[in-house]
Amino acid sequence: MLSEVDVSLSPTLWIILAVLVVSALAAWFWVIGSRKLRQSSASPAVFSLLRLVTEDALPAGWTDEQIVALLGDVKLDLRNRAAPGERATLRVFHLAGDLQLRVSAGTHVTTSGGSLLGDHRVEVEAAGPSEVDVRAWSIFGDVIVTK
Repeated sequence: MLSEVDVSLSPTLWIILAVLVVSALAAWFWVIGSRKLRQSSASPAVFSLLRLVTEDALPAGWTDEQIVALLGDVKLDLRNRAAPGERATLRVFHLAGDLQLRVSAGTHVTTSGGSLLGDHRVEVEAAGPSEVDVRAWSIFGDVIVTK
């Protein structure tokens, strides 16, 4: 005797798939649009789907970089190897995962953007001439800047 098996997708799974597809499209258009605004000579974005992004993704002395991490954390230590140049801007779009930055003591850090379910915290007192502007957008995740 054979029984019937229902292989239809649940509404919850459809919602999750829709969020992933819309987020991937938004990330793609965001990368294309911001690249046109920045200049054609701007470096390409770092793209990650299911992996950890570390400081190896950034060149030394960077001044304007983009990171798109759909599912995964971004953990950057900007004190030594990937130290930013003057007035650096880091643009990060991440769907789910945290953005953790470590900067040199006294670095002036500003954050902008937003997170649907998360927050932005800067735990560094500005005292030096270095400036880093972090523009981060996420759905699920925090932006944490420490020394």
